[in-house]
Amino acid sequence: MPQIALTTFLKLCLLSEKRKKSEYAKYLGPGGGYDYYWSLKSCIADITFGEKTYDYCVGHTLNPLKKAAEKAHNTAGLQAFVKWLEGRPRDFFDPPEGVYASPKGHLKIKLRPEFGRISESQRSVVAIWNTNEPALTKFVAVVGIMMMSEKLQTGDFKDCKFTVLDLRKPFWYRSELPQPHVARFLAQELEWVDNFFQENVSKKAA
Repeated sequence: MPQIALTTFLKLCLLSEKRKKSEYAKYLGPGGGYDYYWSLKSCIADITFGEKTYDYCVGHTLNPLKKAAEKAHNTAGLQAFVKWLEGRPRDFFDPPEGVYASPKGHLKIKLRPEFGRISESQRSVVAIWNTNEPALTKFVAVVGIMMMSEKLQTGDFKDCKFTVLDLRKPFWYRSELPQPHVARFLAQELEWVDNFFQENVSKKAA
């Protein structure tokens, strides 16, 4: 069963059906796709609840990267994140993690928000978006918020608000749930994914 990051799933939600088929086809064989965000995610975790410095993250995580495009992309993201942090309270916590599976189990979406933050007694869990194309829309951001809230807003994290920070704009998406039209969209998207993998598995077996 393929596993993809939440941001990857949201990106795929924004694509045309033709492009979506092409992208999901990468997960039909072993290996699957590549998570371009990994070094940025590591840096943001280190700077927030890991209590590391910006210079530490650049020197230990970003500079050793061999792919110039990846280094430039994630360095720009980290710079945007540090700018967003300016003047904000720096009281952080390690966020919850979980999995959102499609109804027939053909796809697992990893819910691993980057950090948790406390401001004026309110705890917020923040997932990062750093993709330029396609651009994140408010609607799809709320899809991600709903998915995190459904699976992660339990136990010690029941009081948390789940959010998405778009470093490209920058804009911090927050939403009060539930929103039935968002739930319908997610259900339809996951049904499409299940059908896609089921059809292609059947073709291979034939």
